[in-house]
Amino acid sequence: MTKVGRGSEIAERYRLREPIGAGGIGEVWRADDLELAREVAVKLLNPTALRIELARRRFEREARVAAAVNHPGIVRVYDFGEEDGLLYLVMELVQGRPLNYFIKDAGVPDIDWLVEVARQVAETLDTAHRASLVHRDLKPDNILVSEGPGGPTATLVDFGMAFLQEQQGDLGRMTAAGKVGGTPAYMAPEQATGQELTPAADIYAFGCTLFEALTGVIVFPEAETPAELAAKQVFSAPPRVRQLRPDLPSVLEELVDRCLAKDPAERPSAEALAKRLIVIAAAGEELRGRSRDISFISDRESRMLPAGAPPASSLADRPISAAIVGELDADAVRSLAERGVAISVVPNTDRAEGVDVIFVPLAARDRRPRQPNGSVPVVVEVGSDEVDLLPQLVRRGFADVVVHPIAASKLARCLLRAARRRQDPL
Repeated sequence: MTKVGRGSEIAERYRLREPIGAGGIGEVWRADDLELAREVAVKLLNPTALRIELARRRFEREARVAAAVNHPGIVRVYDFGEEDGLLYLVMELVQGRPLNYFIKDAGVPDIDWLVEVARQVAETLDTAHRASLVHRDLKPDNILVSEGPGGPTATLVDFGMAFLQEQQGDLGRMTAAGKVGGTPAYMAPEQATGQELTPAADIYAFGCTLFEALTGVIVFPEAETPAELAAKQVFSAPPRVRQLRPDLPSVLEELVDRCLAKDPAERPSAEALAKRLIVIAAAGEELRGRSRDISFISDRESRMLPAGAPPASSLADRPISAAIVGELDADAVRSLAERGVAISVVPNTDRAEGVDVIFVPLAARDRRPRQPNGSVPVVVEVGSDEVDLLPQLVRRGFADVVVHPIAASKLARCLLRAARRRQDPL
């Protein structure tokens, strides 16, 4: 296999100059195209990943999927091949930094700047979605932003997880039904549960990305593991943008709310997002200062409700009763009682009667019901290594999934939320 470094030539045409990025399966180099006398980016699949068939296939599909859609907001693919066991992908060299840099290192971006970046990303997604392309891993790291006299330019990169909805084989879906792929902090509920994906999954990820860019934190910063993050994407209402940044325009909060709707059908299209952002940018401070005086352009979007926190329920005014399957230590019972959760212990879920919610801790996982009976919501606790169980647990009808260990305060909120949904469903 070819060993590479500074000055190495790939396919007797691309001379590597310096590494400019690295990921789980490869690295990206700044290089010179010796035939066309231009700078390019060359992505190389690392030797370890080359021996993994799935990694190899994802590397190949990145080239083919990105080349299938022609748009200035999608990095252009120039060449792809293999030389002496080395897979390489030659792309347009984008002179920019990941959006994550502007969020974490440069500080929370300026609103006007961010609205323009978001508009460009929405327009790029619209083009991709019209071509039946679902990116499936949209996040700040996969949005490169370059600065110029005319303002920022955003380019969408890394199509290793993407697929074309109407294609089978090489350009179709690679992740098997019921399996989870993507990044938990930006993963749509239907993606976290292994369901069929549509462009709406990208819209949810767009909402997560915009939330982070506006606030400087991910949607669920309190989650401590990928499994807990995925569970929260499925079950928990996201915080609202202005809870963290009261100074932000309400129209941006409303836009994020709609993107983060749990139901894919309730999210706006990429086209509607782009149009909305154009209106926000053009209207300036006058519109941004108003609360809710304009709606999305299309009729469907204008009828959608914001995906904000659930309304207050009368359950909040009294203790809820929770049946615990198995044992719970005395300190945990005391802590839950202090937070308005009255505990009773039962040997299994069939013996839980007259309660608002049932909790099956990790220690009692052998007593998880095959399928809840539906009359009382059941919350289950899983281990941090059990994230793959999330899709099947959701499909089986569990009301929520939490990750062990969980603090009493978090568990109390979770149990209250599950009981509240039972009393006042969406």
